[in-house]
Amino acid sequence: MKKGEHEWAKEIASIINEKLKVELPLLSLFAKTGKKLIYAYEVLEYASEKPVEPKEMAYQTDILIFQDLGDEKWKPRIVIETKINGVTTHDAITYSEKAAHHKSVHPYLRYGIFIGKIEQLPGRLFRHGENFDFMVSWADFEPSPDELDSLMKVIKLEVEASLQLEEIMYGTRIKNRAKYSILHRPLVLK
Repeated sequence: MKKGEHEWAKEIASIINEKLKVELPLLSLFAKTGKKLIYAYEVLEYASEKPVEPKEMAYQTDILIFQDLGDEKWKPRIVIETKINGVTTHDAITYSEKAAHHKSVHPYLRYGIFIGKIEQLPGRLFRHGENFDFMVSWADFEPSPDELDSLMKVIKLEVEASLQLEEIMYGTRIKNRAKYSILHRPLVLK
């Protein structure tokens, strides 16, 4: 029986969810498939200086890792687009654009693409995936221990990056907040 992308994404989200409970229990992080996330907030008119009936538009995400804040509040941390058996140039461009749209509304959001049943990341992703913060591939649907460990290391780093970006952008009134004078985004390949 052939496995579809949606079914595989659900399996991956379940694995990530279990790992998050163990590896980052204090952050109340969860992974879910099919959760909608706003990518545009359009204002058609104003009353004085306030928007009147703004229009929100949302894309459904393959996997969304979000932080539960209680009282039905949550904050998106990572979106993972999933593909199986390869990725086309069109896929790379489309998903990279989706990443840019989501990040314009949630500037602390981290965004990646995850491809199952492919030996290595194709060059077209490097060429056309400029808005991805990470790219991952697994040789099969089921991960080797090293593949699973590597994925979780990336997810933990991306959660940390999301938290840091949020603090830098929105924590300007926090006393004794960290101050930075350099940002360097190294290229890490494995």
